[in-house]
Amino acid sequence: TSRALTERPEEAAGGLALAQPRHMTIEEFDARQKLFKHVVRQMVEGIHYGIIPGTKDRSLWEPGAEYLRAAWNVQWDYDKVAEIENFQTGEYRYLIRAYHLLSNGIRVGGWTARCWSRERRFWCSRECPRPCPQNHEPRGMDRADMANNVLDRALKRAFVNMIRNVTGASGYFKEAALDRADVATPRASEHEPDAPMGDCPTHGQPFERK
Repeated sequence: TSRALTERPEEAAGGLALAQPRHMTIEEFDARQKLFKHVVRQMVEGIHYGIIPGTKDRSLWEPGAEYLRAAWNVQWDYDKVAEIENFQTGEYRYLIRAYHLLSNGIRVGGWTARCWSRERRFWCSRECPRPCPQNHEPRGMDRADMANNVLDRALKRAFVNMIRNVTGASGYFKEAALDRADVATPRASEHEPDAPMGDCPTHGQPFERK
């Protein structure tokens, strides 16, 4: 996932002037819709997007978001809005806000996403029995690598969320996720960084309720 590294608008010498808004012509609008339909036709279900369980709606995944980003040449930036880092207990939680970055350096919008080290995806595999009697270590990584993995996932979730909205794909993709497993990952409310936590009835690991 690429991210534009540019000077903050408020830090630029002399400031930056906002461009005057201009509506699309009919030809531009038709061309944009044609491009969108072409890009979506190239996407493969199960790789670029998936079907939300129990529905017929599509979920945009990270590879599909990269397709759309490339087609529209979307540049972006982000802020780390909130974080919890406890290296003694191994608990890490990040809230990221992604922005669409215009050609003049102005950041617009603001789409948030979060990730927490106690999400079940970091601890249990599909092969875990039910109930799982194991006292798991983080799956596939050392505890020292957990913080980077959690932050990376929060960044990617925010990126996909931003792309889904900036490219006008929200009508075609009803939600944003990273992959098939991410669709069912319990996450906290976007409005409450310290959302209630509960114990997973299957694995005994704490996780955030939706």
